[in-house]
Amino acid sequence: MKFAKITTNKGVLTVMLFEEEVPETVDHFCRLAEQDVYKNSKIFKYIKNALLQAGSPTNKPGGWSGFLLKGEGHAAKLQRHDFGVLGMAAIANNMVSTQFYICLGREHTYHMDGFHTCIGQVVREDFGVLKSLERGDDILDVEIIRALEDDDAALRKYSAQKLSDDDY
Repeated sequence: MKFAKITTNKGVLTVMLFEEEVPETVDHFCRLAEQDVYKNSKIFKYIKNALLQAGSPTNKPGGWSGFLLKGEGHAAKLQRHDFGVLGMAAIANNMVSTQFYICLGREHTYHMDGFHTCIGQVVREDFGVLKSLERGDDILDVEIIRALEDDDAALRKYSAQKLSDDDY
């Protein structure tokens, strides 16, 4: 089981990654994180109650890198863009590069279902940090953490549960 620890200037977001559902896209994100692609970047897009976006090498929309991967559209058709979902921003033909987004609500992101690949879920304990983030905030680092399947404490602490509308 893998987690992403996204350190921001306002705190840490722990994200349980969906490596079983979308292994290639999760591996792509992990490789980028391990190559420090996200280190010292900015949240360059913020839409209230919808999403925040980061991961652009230029810290602006449209700043795509040479890293490209075809998104796992088969899984995207079954995924929902709920509060706290981490996804990879797609360019033409479901190709993903470095940019990622985190959903801040369901009402303005439902139209993304079936098109963009969701790769993780922010754990409930970090929802307060997520709600505090806005455009211009810093992504200081993204670290990948691998938890052993028999590590009960980690699994209990970070296990994602289906979110209800009350969680938003």
